[in-house]
Amino acid sequence: MGQKIIATIGSFDGVHRGHAMLLGQMRDLAQHYGEAELHVVTFSPYPSDVLRPDLRIEHLVAPEERNQLLRELGGVKVHDLPFTEALASMSAEAFMEDVLLRQIGVTALVIGYDHHFGKGASLSIEDYERLGQRLGIAIHRGRSYQVDGEVVSSTRIRECIKSGDVAHAALLLGRRYSLKGKVVQGQQLGRKLGYPTANIDLGYATQVLPQDGVYLARAYLREGGKEAEYKAMLYIGTRPSIDQVTMLRSIEAHLLDFDRDIYGEELVLQLESFFLPEQRFGSKEELRLALSLYEASVRMYFALEERQVSKATQILHEAELRYGDRLTPSTAPILLRLHESLSHAPHREASSSHSSNFH
Repeated sequence: MGQKIIATIGSFDGVHRGHAMLLGQMRDLAQHYGEAELHVVTFSPYPSDVLRPDLRIEHLVAPEERNQLLRELGGVKVHDLPFTEALASMSAEAFMEDVLLRQIGVTALVIGYDHHFGKGASLSIEDYERLGQRLGIAIHRGRSYQVDGEVVSSTRIRECIKSGDVAHAALLLGRRYSLKGKVVQGQQLGRKLGYPTANIDLGYATQVLPQDGVYLARAYLREGGKEAEYKAMLYIGTRPSIDQVTMLRSIEAHLLDFDRDIYGEELVLQLESFFLPEQRFGSKEELRLALSLYEASVRMYFALEERQVSKATQILHEAELRYGDRLTPSTAPILLRLHESLSHAPHREASSSHSSNFH
């Protein structure tokens, strides 16, 4: 008997917990066979970009990052096939015979619970089983993966991110959602306000962006050959307070306790939590006050993440003393949000500092 090759096929956008479970199912199957190689067959560009370019579907990760994430799951060989018009026109039978069987040597195929392939993508699992029987490829139905009764899917994760619920997206992904890009020259208005920001040019232009607003994030940079982590406040939006002409969407991050020129460097931002939606401030002074309160929110959030309730309480107290008598109708909700964050936190000090890291 030759080497058994177990494969699965799909777009794998995001490489989420459901995809990880599918590969786990393949490993279980490999044990049943005694010895087998695990292969993942995927495509670049994403099939939807070729089949429905008019929809301009956004994706969770770029294809090359997806491939890396798949490899990091361990023990799999990734086949990234160019998704061309010719490939799109192949029937499921032709694809199974010409690509899976003859080119890769697949002997067993695990098909995701909601996945369909072949021209028209209209076949059922029973149809694939009939084709597999003729070709000598054993077909196995993949199981869905649920978190708190909710089926994990790339579509659901996109919905979470677009609505700003990056915390729930992280739960479904199995890691924090990330934005990655080069730091480019901006108008340096943040620096003039005392809050220099790194303006990000996304490396993947069609990546899903969260709704406009302020987010709490972790920022990662290469420093001295190592990866350095910083707490950050992240803004995504059209900057209505300072740019009412172009209204171009921007991604800007202020890294706390950081002061270095990083133009041209790659910055990775892992989104922790949505804080407040975008709003317009009436003056630069009001905007500066809002930025100060946003900074306090970041410091308090991470203190609470580390269960340092006393530290978080002190941050809130100092913010009230420093800014309480200067609040405006636009900035008052920020301080209120700080109070809410503290009131909803578990009031128990940690014996040692620890925070989860999906990075």
